[in-house]
Amino acid sequence: MAVIVVANLRGKNPAQKSSFGKSLQTGIGSSPVYFPDGAAILNKLKTATDNLLSSWSKYKATRSIQSGIKAEGALIKFHAVINDAMLYVQGKCNADPDHATAIAIESGFSVKRRPSRNPLPEPVKTANAVFSNIPGSILITVKKLPKYSKFLEVWGTQT
Repeated sequence: MAVIVVANLRGKNPAQKSSFGKSLQTGIGSSPVYFPDGAAILNKLKTATDNLLSSWSKYKATRSIQSGIKAEGALIKFHAVINDAMLYVQGKCNADPDHATAIAIESGFSVKRRPSRNPLPEPVKTANAVFSNIPGSILITVKKLPKYSKFLEVWGTQT
């Protein structure tokens, strides 16, 4: 099963999003084994989280249009940085599939598992066709359905 890194930010207010950003900073910063080159993404996370928190607090205090526009801009930049962090952590997970779940959880993101696909079904080995005494129809019996099959496709010819 492949691991997909997920950030559950839908329905969260900016204060909750900034605390999520701080938890990502803690997760990525405290794990040099999985994230030895994480300094650049940590700096981006810290800047975006601090900007979001300060602009949101200023907007809550003043409720002015200018501070609202700045808070919205900070929120958009925060989402872009979170997306960059997700791509960074997903790359680390893809590079080490054996420890992918541990890497994703250590960073602070959630994990979604992608199921592996079923193999193609095998062809039918034993099937009998018998005339059914109804013109234009036959009775087909199959002893055992092939593994992973969901339906049977029957082809008929005139010969």
